[in-house]
Amino acid sequence: MIYGVKWYSSYDIVVGEFGPPTGRVEFSDNVFALLYGKRHILIFEKNELKEVVIMLMGSTLNFSITGGSRILEHPFFDAKDISIEPGIKFGTTFDEIKKKLKGKIDHFDPAQSKDWKVTYVDEYAGVTLGVIQVYRPEGISNEIGAIDIRGN
Repeated sequence: MIYGVKWYSSYDIVVGEFGPPTGRVEFSDNVFALLYGKRHILIFEKNELKEVVIMLMGSTLNFSITGGSRILEHPFFDAKDISIEPGIKFGTTFDEIKKKLKGKIDHFDPAQSKDWKVTYVDEYAGVTLGVIQVYRPEGISNEIGAIDIRGN
């Protein structure tokens, strides 16, 4: 379930719950995505919700495409306080993620990873976390910059 909508829900159910999307991208006859604001892409396969990509920092699309104001922000989907269980949200550091997912990703070392991604599976979905380096006055922090959730 994502934001109260069950995995494999139809396009009509998702749009009925969230309202019209900000945009739509067709990948093939059976695969399309709905854009909600600048941070969420809901991916459908055979008209069923299968995957959600959330960019916690930046935008789901290249800035040259979005052009700043070409894709309008969405009051729900672009809110900074959106989080996924178990409390992964904007600004959460990788060390905090390791504590929240104890035993699932303890082996992952962002400094040694080539793709800076870590994947775990719970009873409802497979989740891939994209780790980014954020430079702050107090030093470099490894934080979650993207979340990709695929329903089981």
